[in-house]
Amino acid sequence: MNKNLWAVAFTVFFVYKSYALERIDEVKIDRKKPFTIYMHAGRVTTIDMPCSISYAVPGSHGDVQTVIGPDKDSSLLIWLSNDQARATNLTVRCGEKVIIFDIVPGRSHQDYLKVSALATSDGTRKLVATSSAPATATVRQVSRKIKLLKSSEDSK
Repeated sequence: MNKNLWAVAFTVFFVYKSYALERIDEVKIDRKKPFTIYMHAGRVTTIDMPCSISYAVPGSHGDVQTVIGPDKDSSLLIWLSNDQARATNLTVRCGEKVIIFDIVPGRSHQDYLKVSALATSDGTRKLVATSSAPATATVRQVSRKIKLLKSSEDSK
């Protein structure tokens, strides 16, 4: 009986760990679906985006505070202003894209998120410029000579 108890405890521990939030994480965000951030009052969440943030507008409750920067315009600091904060959303413009975050207060907290890519749910990826230097591309033309040996139409 004691072996069964240990097996159950072991299983519960690993199931819990597999569903636990990472406090520091790198994510790819699907722009067509809100991305959920779990926060605890009194702690700051930092989000590093792959592009410049022009604005971040929280929901109308006033419980979420945001600051762009302070070191670079692709970083966003978010915190809850009180312990009774309610769930809300956050709209962020990143370059030409708009990303929606759902802010969920609770005991769990995510300290740092690095957004490595912005994707769409149809499977295509959109490229986001990560530097201010203009992108240049060179096109190389390849010429090939094709020799027709004999086709099936020639024998008729």
